[in-house]
Amino acid sequence: MAHGPSTASVAEWIVNDLTESRPDMFLQRIAERLVAEGVPIGRCAKLIRTPHPTLMGRTYMWIKGEGVRVTTVPTQARTDERFLHSPVYPVFEEGAVVRQKICEGEGLDRYPIIRDLHAEGATDYLAYPMTFLGGENHALTWTCFEPGGFSDADLAILLSVQKPISRVAQIFALQWTAENLLNAYVGPGTGERILKGRHHLGDSERIHAVVCFCDLRGSVRLAEHYGTDRFLEQLNRFYDCTAMPVQRNGGEILRFIGDAFLAIFPTESFGGTGPACAASLTAAQQAIAALDAENEDRRASDDPAFECGFGLHVGDVLYGNIGTNERLEFTVIGAVANETARIEGKCRDLSKPILVSEAFAREHAGPWEDMGEHDMRNVSHPMQLFTPAGSAGAPRS
Repeated sequence: MAHGPSTASVAEWIVNDLTESRPDMFLQRIAERLVAEGVPIGRCAKLIRTPHPTLMGRTYMWIKGEGVRVTTVPTQARTDERFLHSPVYPVFEEGAVVRQKICEGEGLDRYPIIRDLHAEGATDYLAYPMTFLGGENHALTWTCFEPGGFSDADLAILLSVQKPISRVAQIFALQWTAENLLNAYVGPGTGERILKGRHHLGDSERIHAVVCFCDLRGSVRLAEHYGTDRFLEQLNRFYDCTAMPVQRNGGEILRFIGDAFLAIFPTESFGGTGPACAASLTAAQQAIAALDAENEDRRASDDPAFECGFGLHVGDVLYGNIGTNERLEFTVIGAVANETARIEGKCRDLSKPILVSEAFAREHAGPWEDMGEHDMRNVSHPMQLFTPAGSAGAPRS
């Protein structure tokens, strides 16, 4: 292998000539270029951490002849024994450089991954930090499967690309972090709109959607029972039961309003109003079933039961930014949104966990039980309400 000037040329190529808008293809192009330069890499991985409530990070794994595989790593992995005893851990925590000459047969018990790589025929392994400008360490690993492992010239080239890769990787990581945080705090559909530039005061569009409003009953009683700190924990358990089914069925939660939440099922995303109504009703029914199961456990331990109502309505809403120039919120406004909250409010009066509007019932075959016509606070006209036929009465609140 004649590397010659490649030690500098690969790094310069990354900085000056490599143009990739996707982080997976960025890694693949670098790996293929290194192989073309004669560096015997058979596998490389880029491990990026991210600030996120449920994710530790993401791994990009390139395997020669197979391309790049992307894996999202849950936050629980931080305490997993395999991670704590991996070569990546000292890279993350200490900025260490880990080199293991696997073909020499020594130190195979140093890390479990090294034993695995040895069994796969690997001969050499290198892991080093990608240190971002803020000082946090991410990791880049290189694995060789050729006899003899990496030469000194190979290592020089791999080390020469450390900083160029780190700088570009940070750009991708910042973009991914922005997407993650927006998705976590405002929802994926809204996050996508914001990243595409719909972030100015007054930016809005009219959409047709199912609007869902869910409210916890008796929150004052629960707060008094548990105290402030434990009530927050209980509120999160309530949302695990009620909000997660909304997300699993394609809904987007726009706002958590203390002990309530507002969500939408845009009909365009479901290919029509009927499918959107079906998805939202399924979500509400799954949420009530999850609460019933949760309440069985709560009663067994003498904890107060959770009680809630779901209101479902469908129609045109204005979807966009409201607020001030310095503090914006992406939400839906309009008569349909207001009426949905009023429909949910009738769940208590009618002792039903789920109520839907006449407009909703027309789009979904049911079966329905007609709950009659009702006057709504701050709504100029009475509304005909329905509940799924055979639905259990809501617990007394």
